[in-house]
Amino acid sequence: MKRFFVIIISLSLAILMIRALPKAAAMAQGGGVIIRPEPLLSGLRPDAQGMVAIVLENVQGLYALEFQLAFDPHIVEVMDADPAKEGIQIEPAGWWKEGFVAVNQADNTGGRIDFAATLLNPALPVSGSRSVAVITFRTRKTGLSVLNINSAILSTREAEEIPYTQQKGGIGVNPGGQAPDVSAISEPTQPSISKLKPGRLVLAGLAVFAFLIALGVFINILRRRR
Repeated sequence: MKRFFVIIISLSLAILMIRALPKAAAMAQGGGVIIRPEPLLSGLRPDAQGMVAIVLENVQGLYALEFQLAFDPHIVEVMDADPAKEGIQIEPAGWWKEGFVAVNQADNTGGRIDFAATLLNPALPVSGSRSVAVITFRTRKTGLSVLNINSAILSTREAEEIPYTQQKGGIGVNPGGQAPDVSAISEPTQPSISKLKPGRLVLAGLAVFAFLIALGVFINILRRRR
């Protein structure tokens, strides 16, 4: 009877730990984080320039970030924020000076921006709502350029991925400089796909370990009864 209770308790612990994985990961990585252009919708006249920031909302414990943004190169182009460097760059937020910008390049032919940066010790992680970079666009012709963050990675100091939801933006180029209607770019927001990180792997390992112990005890009892 005592062994029976050991089996029940071990199995119960395994089930509880497995069920706790998604919740524990969400608590460790945070939730409700949004990455988007700011302003979300803007309007420019032909032969004009305008700035769009890439912002994070509700982030907690951010230490490193990477994103790829797509735009229509026929409608707008990126103005170089640092002519002294080779290629075309956007303007990193000032707080990245406490770290290192690893990738910063814009492709006005393919319509793509790649940006990656990390803070360095002894810099502290950042939280709240932050601008991570500013892009200066110049118009090429009338039309609509959707600003779409195709992919992004947000990381804590412990290298745990922070889940997020991305929102599309848009730049309308027309004689009146009117911003496009939200219906012109509206599609379901795209949440990031959270992967198993060290914290979740530890919990998963403990859950599997508990389950295997319970299974071993159960098999051992069956063998003794035969």
